[in-house]
Amino acid sequence: FRRLIDIIGENVPDMKVNVISPPEFHKKVGISDFYCDNSDLRALGWEPKVSLEEGIKRTIDFYRAGKI
Repeated sequence: FRRLIDIIGENVPDMKVNVISPPEFHKKVGISDFYCDNSDLRALGWEPKVSLEEGIKRTIDFYRAGKI
């Protein structure tokens, strides 16, 4: 999630983020980090059309343009 926050921050410079410690139950169930592995999809021939960074930028631009 930290990478997502960093990417959004690069596109929304005035964004403020309060970093908090993970909830206690994360330690109890062994959650220490999160990542997404799309290698199974890639093995089937799927390829992303845009990078994560570009996708987030497009999403921010969409909302800034008031298209919702």
